[in-house]
Amino acid sequence: MTEHHAALDITATFRAYFSRIFEHDRWANGVVFDSMTNLGEALPQKSLDRLSHLIICQQLWLSRLTDNFEKPDTLFPKWPLDETKQNAKPIFAGMKRFIEELPEDDFHLPFAFSTMDGQPYTLLRRDIFTQLGQHGAYHRGQIAMELNPLLDECLTTDYVYYTWMKA
Repeated sequence: MTEHHAALDITATFRAYFSRIFEHDRWANGVVFDSMTNLGEALPQKSLDRLSHLIICQQLWLSRLTDNFEKPDTLFPKWPLDETKQNAKPIFAGMKRFIEELPEDDFHLPFAFSTMDGQPYTLLRRDIFTQLGQHGAYHRGQIAMELNPLLDECLTTDYVYYTWMKA
């Protein structure tokens, strides 16, 4: 068994941390897209709907955080797989750009927004990015439970596996 040890970087910034979290998210979604593509007609609609939901929620947050993305009218789109994959690309690029350009001190600032039903709310930006990373992991776990019985190999999108792949 190979041991992997990551060096402790005590100078890591929130920008660096969340950039890595969203790079993992992009990679993990890519693993899911590949598995879904390989399933073809056997792909359960429920799994695709979960992935589309995950992507549209990121678009919703980008629409709140920036002026570059349209606010979605639903959190549960019925996109085909190819459309889900195409929609994910600019959303990932937008989130990556936003995180890279956000001043470090702004990760600690409160951000006011309205929920889908118009209720005002405030969260720290760092908590928003944490939510997005956790939300993706949660739904990819659900998708893995649905797809694993249909796949030759288990769908593995864990963060630790990503770090091993990047080592």
